[in-house]
Amino acid sequence: MERIEYNRIQGVLDEKGKTVYWLQEQLGETIPNVVRWCKNVSQPSIEVLFDIAKLLDVDVKDLLVSSMVEIVKTENESCVRRIIVSRYDYNIQSDKRLLIPFVEVSRSAKVYAQKQGLLNRGGNIVIEPKYDFVVGDCYSEEDLIVMGRYYQEPDNPHIFCHYDIYSGEGELVFGEVQDFVMSTNRKLVTIFVNTEYEYGWGVASSKNSYLIRPGKYDWISGFHKGYARIKKGKETNGNTDADVLWGIVNEEGLDVIPPTYHNICNFYDKEYDSVKVQKEKDGNYEFISFKELSSVWRSLSATARKAKEERENEILSIKKRIEEQGEEMYWRTYGYSHKEYNGVYSDDVISDAFDGDPSACWNAD
Repeated sequence: MERIEYNRIQGVLDEKGKTVYWLQEQLGETIPNVVRWCKNVSQPSIEVLFDIAKLLDVDVKDLLVSSMVEIVKTENESCVRRIIVSRYDYNIQSDKRLLIPFVEVSRSAKVYAQKQGLLNRGGNIVIEPKYDFVVGDCYSEEDLIVMGRYYQEPDNPHIFCHYDIYSGEGELVFGEVQDFVMSTNRKLVTIFVNTEYEYGWGVASSKNSYLIRPGKYDWISGFHKGYARIKKGKETNGNTDADVLWGIVNEEGLDVIPPTYHNICNFYDKEYDSVKVQKEKDGNYEFISFKELSSVWRSLSATARKAKEERENEILSIKKRIEEQGEEMYWRTYGYSHKEYNGVYSDDVISDAFDGDPSACWNAD
């Protein structure tokens, strides 16, 4: 007989970054009892459910699975697909999400498995059910959603997790990500990658692929009110004497505050409309309001756009001169080799003007 899930205690614990052991200590309950609640083997009393909601700072109904669940039956009797509903009463016809998570429960004599995938509004499968959990919601094509799956390496008792990042169109934007931090901006996800070509923390964007390439900073937080904290340098075992500098970037990837501060805190505090910064260790703290950051943002954005426009104009100018004069005349004017070049354009501008391969027309020696 299929086990019915009545509560979301484990899911809310995961969302809040808490563990079963933490909940057990707070409630003064036994571990077996709390584990059975989290696995929906048994259910806590109404009074205990209210206590759990208070500890996790959520509405008690957020700990319950909605009764408005639509079941999509398959031809295979050993398989049932369930849509993962929103917190409140659910109606698929009025769901505004482009991609809707669902659970597929597979049962056989030896296997009981639940995997999650994504449906579109028409109820068609966009992402096959092969993941263990889904984080985020997609309301536009540029929104990002994270899907994770657990795995275990041979002869290693620890369980690891890989994450895939999808756009609101159901396209895989980044695969095999090792860690992530969600943002209040659904179009950006801070990720950690470790591949043959890239290593470190970066910021993924469905529009630009990378807003910030991995490795530029040693750590990046999620975005809050349009900003994210950045860190240069590495702490070891919480060593506050380590050479670590903090700064802030905006949603355009620009350093609103370069990494020059010893500490930046109160960043996520909802009660404050400012961040607390410390220039030097043991120095006084100052407050910088988000309004001030916005002013710096606008100034930096204007400067960045102007620099980008100037660069694009330089590239177009080179291409236009080559088109008008011909390559031979152009090189007679500016030199036949890199060493002979006496023009005003930088190497990277010249490279872009020739689509990354100036040596095809110009002796790079």
